[in-house]
Amino acid sequence: MGKIWKTIMMMAIATSGICVNAAEASPKSMKDSVNCLHQMLWTRMIDRNSGVMFDYSDLDGKVEIPTPEECLAGKPNALSWWTPIENGAFFNGLYIDALCNRWLAEKDPETKKEAKMLADGLLLLQKVGKRPGFIARGVSTDGRTHYPIGSDDQTFPWFYGLWKYIHSGIPSQEEKRNIQEKMIEVATALQQQHWRMPCEEPYLVRGSWNSEDLSHAVRIVFVSQIMFELTGDKKWSKSLDDVITFRFKSGRSRLDVIANGCPEMRIDQTWIFASSIAALRELWRMEKDNNRRKKYKESLSKVGATAAPFIAFYSKFKDNSNVKYRGNWRVMNQIYRPQPKVKDAVELAMDQVKLWNADSPRISREKRFVMLPLFSAWIVLLSEDDALIKKKMPMIQTVMGYYPWAKLHLSACFVGENIYSEIITRKLSEKTNQKEQDNHKGI
Repeated sequence: MGKIWKTIMMMAIATSGICVNAAEASPKSMKDSVNCLHQMLWTRMIDRNSGVMFDYSDLDGKVEIPTPEECLAGKPNALSWWTPIENGAFFNGLYIDALCNRWLAEKDPETKKEAKMLADGLLLLQKVGKRPGFIARGVSTDGRTHYPIGSDDQTFPWFYGLWKYIHSGIPSQEEKRNIQEKMIEVATALQQQHWRMPCEEPYLVRGSWNSEDLSHAVRIVFVSQIMFELTGDKKWSKSLDDVITFRFKSGRSRLDVIANGCPEMRIDQTWIFASSIAALRELWRMEKDNNRRKKYKESLSKVGATAAPFIAFYSKFKDNSNVKYRGNWRVMNQIYRPQPKVKDAVELAMDQVKLWNADSPRISREKRFVMLPLFSAWIVLLSEDDALIKKKMPMIQTVMGYYPWAKLHLSACFVGENIYSEIITRKLSEKTNQKEQDNHKGI
């Protein structure tokens, strides 16, 4: 009777359009699992009005979006930290990479539409800003009001995502020209501000790409590189040479910093570093100078090895539905206070996270045991280290079938699609290479 009941339940789930964990519905391919993830994301995590991804939602798709008044008042904090519109520029910029890769591999018209929606969302986040170079994190219910403090972590994926999009073959020539103009506009503003990220009033700047670490070093080099690629302007060629050869007080050049990899990567920062690792792989692909290209490749391998152990954290995730999720970010307003300076906003947000984690412990649980393993697996695939990828592939495949996507609250699991798109892209590349070798043998 148990088997009959299970069969009935599986049929009911299938006909209702609800996807289940790959492990619960064997046999199930990785593509089937990813399609379940995709369905969940586009049912619950994408704001169809703005084209921007939310950070989290209830299982029924309910999202408490901050009102325009709350955004302007800086509630719960002026950074928008811990709200569902905290990481729109970040997540859109990385997720669009997965969709562009899937489009190139599968040519599904729906994927093309979705990628365009995310690109439009990225453009909106630039359009709503008043200060040159500012990229909003997300928008309120009116589709334009936003929190005033951005960051270098939000701004960089904006560039990366649009760069991947304009090279995907999806946008029309007119759309491509418009995007390029916006990218050049933002990059020029940032360069004029010495690569510091502007905020909206009453704040000035928060964050820069001038730090002596891999993540920021890649960002300033990547944007300079793509600006030269887009414009052909010698000023950007000079800027590129200047930022690569720049020497810090330590005596190291920025290229030296990149070549060193990322030994400082912490568990809680892996997802933040991922956009820079993706861009580093792009730099490696674009670079014509053999010395630079070699250093980029060495760095990719080092970073892959650093991130690889974190994949194993997936096994610590158990679907304990009794772990509380409320999504009630307004609980943090209990300790709200005015924030005249950026540092005041940061201090407030760090005080508030204690309330947030206590009220919705499911969020921090998914960050550690879902978000961390998935982003780490993606970094391994980005490493272009064939030996490491081969070694970790069985675990990565296990991870992709492990999570009950429909029962997750955080949208950051979208990176599962990035993982899948990298795998299918590698397979297509291997087939192409094999075909070329066979043709060569036949000559």
